[in-house]
Amino acid sequence: HGRPFCASVAAVPTRFLCMSLLEVFRTDWLGDNVKPLELGECLERPLDSELDVEPSADECDVDGDILAEEDGEAEDDESDDPLGLARVAAQKRKKKKSNRVSVCVTNPNRGSVPAVVKAVEHLGWDLSNRGRDCSVIWLEHSDNALGLAPHQVCSKIEGFVHACKKGQLTRVLNRLKGAFPDEFAFWPLSWVLPQDKEALQQYMSSHKATVIAKPTGGSQGRGLVLAKKWTDLGAILKFACPTTLGVKPQEYVVQRYIPSPMVLDGFKFDCRVYAVVTSVYPLRGYMFDEGLARFCTVPYVAPKASNLSNSKMHLTNYAINKKSEEFEGNTGLAAHDEGSKRSLTAALSQMSEKLGVSAADLMHRVRQVVMTTLVALQPHLISWSTDRGRPLHPHGPKGFQIIGFDVLFNAKGEPRLLELNANSSLSISQPVVAGDGTRVYEESELDSAIKTQLIAQSMACAAPLRQGRAARHRKSWLAKVGDSAEKPNFSHPIFDEPLFPALEDNPSLCPALELLEEDGGGACIFRDAVLTILAVFRTFSSRGVMNRGQFVKLAVALAPDVFGARTTTELFFARQVQVCYEDDPDLACAGFSPGAFLKVVIAFARRVWSSDEESEVTCTIQFAEHCRAQLGAQVAVQ
Repeated sequence: HGRPFCASVAAVPTRFLCMSLLEVFRTDWLGDNVKPLELGECLERPLDSELDVEPSADECDVDGDILAEEDGEAEDDESDDPLGLARVAAQKRKKKKSNRVSVCVTNPNRGSVPAVVKAVEHLGWDLSNRGRDCSVIWLEHSDNALGLAPHQVCSKIEGFVHACKKGQLTRVLNRLKGAFPDEFAFWPLSWVLPQDKEALQQYMSSHKATVIAKPTGGSQGRGLVLAKKWTDLGAILKFACPTTLGVKPQEYVVQRYIPSPMVLDGFKFDCRVYAVVTSVYPLRGYMFDEGLARFCTVPYVAPKASNLSNSKMHLTNYAINKKSEEFEGNTGLAAHDEGSKRSLTAALSQMSEKLGVSAADLMHRVRQVVMTTLVALQPHLISWSTDRGRPLHPHGPKGFQIIGFDVLFNAKGEPRLLELNANSSLSISQPVVAGDGTRVYEESELDSAIKTQLIAQSMACAAPLRQGRAARHRKSWLAKVGDSAEKPNFSHPIFDEPLFPALEDNPSLCPALELLEEDGGGACIFRDAVLTILAVFRTFSSRGVMNRGQFVKLAVALAPDVFGARTTTELFFARQVQVCYEDDPDLACAGFSPGAFLKVVIAFARRVWSSDEESEVTCTIQFAEHCRAQLGAQVAVQ
């Protein structure tokens, strides 16, 4: 601009120098028509030089440390909180922007955003528009994690949305309940239409029981139907089992209605329990100490023909009952034990008084349901990922997944799992009646307190790097992988060595998250069998595919008496490839993928041990045990 700079300008901090130059630019070149907010937005973006400098010694102490420096913790007035939720302490923002964790929300229009913003502010972090260069990327629903580095954190683990769908969850838990009925007693009798149509019809004709039908991809109570007779499902069967040629059937899950549910104050209710998973392999999950109890708004009466259509009596879905004129919204944290939505701890306390069982014991029962379900889902998550070339840690970013477990207690205080929600609602609003009689939405103190802490502690547990370090690591990662950054994975996932050291959890910052510990039951035995089989696949395959020659080599090594003749083995291989890929013959040319191989071992086990009566679970465990005995260290699982 022609104005001279004195030599002392070199001593001026970069940020103040830039502020001065921007002020000159605004007043001398742009005039007074520029809004201060626009200049402020420009200043909020860290300078590239600020991100590329080497970290100072005090910056390198602990990755993901969210504690303030000399400023200490912010004032926290939550000591008298009637909810009693263990909270992560509020933090003051660090002075230097690159020392703060940055969070990018990919879709600002989602209902979770107000809670996410509160959580970020509580942690002293920054909301940023730097897109995929941030420390944390908030993802939901169909958002993908492609192009994110291992040193970044995202709020999604690939595979959970698919695994938590009603149909897939039912198939997984039904299979394991058949093999371990006592361990999976928490899972109600369930069927998937159209596959289980005959079994369901036979059950309803021989039992006087009520069932509830749900579309497998449905949510918020849409499409639910209660039925006592087979004919009551007529509307559902038109979609699930269409008779018109060319019409694709819609998948439904039909579940036995829980007889004699627990009621409080005369109303049926269920509990929304939250778990946070930070790794699938190895499995690592935490249970959040608080949750929500959602109540019906019509007093409970056992289902009969005259009240089956009364959804606000039988269905606990918040989306249904919030529309009722009888819905009682939360009036503050002091009233967290009353109304149509209460805290989980309040509901457990009220149940404790009614049953004479401690609330801690009731919570322990719920914790067992959560852990057993997660272990049951782990084999599916691994096979789903390896079969489709999608990355699980370590080649993807460090993910965490908040999962909502819908649990209903029966009159004896025994928990029953209804369904899972990989995209659990994190909205903090509730309907209220305004002075003119109209229904409006306002912030719910109860929802805000619980969900803000759930999000804050989930993000803090994942231990994201500060913005400056995350940007440097991402730059290094992109230089190493090049164009592969936008591909699903760079080599065979799950068992490869990581490109960079993995981010470890930091649960010490999260007082309301309790690490879930496995109990070594049947679900764990089956999971270990699947991991052994995947190790076998990796040993005898190449580039994620097992071809004809590799399968013959494996078959002879495992069962030379049965597969000694090469022709016999090749015929078996050809037949199984045809079965696995009957819907997509083009895939059969290469050989078995990991997911297909998991299906083949069942036929393999039945062929070797000449038993068609063994369940899929039993065959899988039997095959894995035989592999360990025959192959030893070659297939050892780390």
